[in-house]
Amino acid sequence: SLLQEMKWNEAEVISLLTSKPPDWEGRLTYKPPKSSHSFSLQTVYKERYFKLMGNLLFCLRLGQDNKGEMTDPVTVLVMENFVVTRDDIQEINSFSIVFKSEESSEKKHCFVAESTRAVTQWIEALQSSSYERKREQLILLQIKLRNKTGIDPLRGTAFEHNPSYFLEQPSPASPHDILRQAPEPPLRKGKSKSAVQKNSGFTSHLGIENWEKFDESCDNGTVSKTNPSFKSHVKVPEANLINF
Repeated sequence: SLLQEMKWNEAEVISLLTSKPPDWEGRLTYKPPKSSHSFSLQTVYKERYFKLMGNLLFCLRLGQDNKGEMTDPVTVLVMENFVVTRDDIQEINSFSIVFKSEESSEKKHCFVAESTRAVTQWIEALQSSSYERKREQLILLQIKLRNKTGIDPLRGTAFEHNPSYFLEQPSPASPHDILRQAPEPPLRKGKSKSAVQKNSGFTSHLGIENWEKFDESCDNGTVSKTNPSFKSHVKVPEANLINF
């Protein structure tokens, strides 16, 4: 298993154990799962001292003061993608942890506590230790505060630009709707009939300056009376090819 084979820097682990108080701690009788090696021995229950710090569960040997010996951790379990359940054994106060990548009866991490209350406390502490669980709780609290105050409580913090926690500001019409509204389509620019038409600066040899007005007046069969600037080499009485 990756959890058993992963390596760590011992100095950093010891520094983490002594840097702050644990989220939960206590003595438990622990039996690790059997190793995948074919010649491995059967595991047995041993009394250990456990410290839960964030999503890391440290397994320590018992010291002279019945506390954990921090100088030499036995193992560290990363509490992500796991299921913790209470065992159905009335005479023994026990619970077990199974990681989703090791869903097998032989891959159970078995624990025995001193009382039923201790089992309940450990299960609750382990269930709330994972990063995914804390993220879900933060998002739910964020939505409740935003709907109540109208202001995103994470705005201005390091989580503001994190896509995992980004919420669109609510509109006045639907304060409880966290979905982004679709943008309005852009307006098409149409030609205004009342716009002042500018002279094109071009004059045809037929004397037509505005072809748009010419198209509208074609039904009347009239052409501009401006004399044409073109003269043919053929001698015509009026030197006008149109009349010719």
